[in-house]
Amino acid sequence: MEIKTFEQMQEFFDKNIPCKKSIDVGDIIFLLSEGSSISEVEFSYNYAKILDIKRDPSKKDEWWIISLVYIMPFPSAENYLIVRTEQLNGELFTINGKRKIIRAPNFEEFRNKIRTGHEKLVDSEGQTKKGKPNEEGAKVIKLEDIKNFRRD
Repeated sequence: MEIKTFEQMQEFFDKNIPCKKSIDVGDIIFLLSEGSSISEVEFSYNYAKILDIKRDPSKKDEWWIISLVYIMPFPSAENYLIVRTEQLNGELFTINGKRKIIRAPNFEEFRNKIRTGHEKLVDSEGQTKKGKPNEEGAKVIKLEDIKNFRRD
C-alpha cells in the first residue's frame, strides 16, 4: 500500500500501531501533520519524547502545555504545543489550518502483536517453518543465506 495522503497515513497508523488511551510524561509520541502550502508534501510525521505536561493557567478549560523534544530529524529540537485534553488523547486538531494528530504508541502491545505474527512462522516446537509463506506471501530465509547472497 502506497501512502500518499494524510488520511491514508492516519488509517495505516490506526490499523497497524496500537496506541495508548492517553499520553504521559516520558512517552514517545508520533505527531502526524498535514503538509504546508509551500511544500508539495501531503503530510509529515515526527517522533518526539514528552518532557512535561502542565495545565495552561491562562485558559479557563482544560488546556495543556506539552513540552517535547523531537527525536527525528536530527538535530533534535525542544518545542511545545498547547492542546486540549481530547487532543492530548488522540483527537484531530489544527494549527494554522493544518491538521495534526498526536498518538502515543503502546510499545508493549505492539511487541505482543509482532510476537503473535512471528508465532505463525514457528511450529509447535519453536522451529522456524522453512519455505512456508506467511500471510503476506513472504518466505522465512536464513541470515546466512542473506550473507552468502552475491549480486552479479
